[in-house]
Amino acid sequence: MEDDFVAFESVAEESTSLFLKAEDEDLNLEDLCGDAGVLLKRVRIAQDRSRRPSKDLPYVEVHYQGYLATTGEKFDSSRDSGYSFVVMLSEKQRTVIRGWEKALPHMCIGDSCELEVSAEYGYGKDGSPPDIPPDATLRFEIEVLDVRRTPKPEELGSLGESNEARLEQVRRERELAAQRRLEEKAAKEAAKADAAARAQARLANKGQKKGGKKRG
Repeated sequence: MEDDFVAFESVAEESTSLFLKAEDEDLNLEDLCGDAGVLLKRVRIAQDRSRRPSKDLPYVEVHYQGYLATTGEKFDSSRDSGYSFVVMLSEKQRTVIRGWEKALPHMCIGDSCELEVSAEYGYGKDGSPPDIPPDATLRFEIEVLDVRRTPKPEELGSLGESNEARLEQVRRERELAAQRRLEEKAAKEAAKADAAARAQARLANKGQKKGGKKRG
């Protein structure tokens, strides 16, 4: 599936609203809610349109990247983590933001889309600190890898997580990665200082030996 990945335009370079860009570039956008709150742009359309998320196929496996629409700053990415993300669409339990709930049923296996989600369909007036500020419009790149009736055994532990829990996990992973980088940097600096001290000691020892020979 990795070979089939469609390279998206950099959202960091294209931070203008899809809705506003549509007026200038005649983008083929789908306004899924009728209020420009969830805008879908199809980047790649799979030929087989028969397999899409539904009540009978509620488990959706995707790769995605999420950005702040105003700045292009990335706040989450399944590709960066190295693992796909499985969503359970359910009327009884919300596991993702409303924008995803509205968009995923319109996508089939193999589709790649850009999605713009207003705060109303995202994280609202409170946001999700520290990654997502209040009233933030979000941009997503989503590729649907699979839809299925039941989850795989290894997915059972994570399907009950909310999207907030997912972001919290990402934050923890970032903190751990940052801590590892600091520890590696400190270890390198300590090794460098130790090597410099040993070199200085060798030079001092050579100087003492030379001085001793002259006195003899």
